Amino acid sequence: MKTKSILTLVVVCILNISCKKEKSRICELYSNDVEYTIGTVQSITSSAFKATYNYDYSVLGINFKGKMKAYGIGQGNERFIGKQFVVIYEIGNESNSDLNTNYLIESEQDFEDFKSEFSSGPPPPNFPNNCK
Repeated sequence: MKTKSILTLVVVCILNISCKKEKSRICELYSNDVEYTIGTVQSITSSAFKATYNYDYSVLGINFKGKMKAYGIGQGNERFIGKQFVVIYEIGNESNSDLNTNYLIESEQDFEDFKSEFSSGPPPPNFPNNCK
């Protein structure tokens, strides 16, 4: 029983550290000079407490691959495979990106509306307490 409690505590600590690291990376990205493009989810790898979304996107004719990590129970949403979402990427470091699954792109007009709405800067990341 004691070993199980220690193991659970270790897993929770690792999950917490990993989540904070990814949150810091995304918060830093959103505070940099960024642009928008469209990315397509190619695959999702899920485990008990994390899902990794693998996506492709293109900037100025150059193709990039990105990974978005989502932490928590039930994060792997297989229905996102093949769907397109907004990708926020750093100008000058285009491989530094975030797939924003809050903004599904079903038409060119959806993307134009997004760019118009967020022309002064990206929407805040969808974290509890944003980037505080």
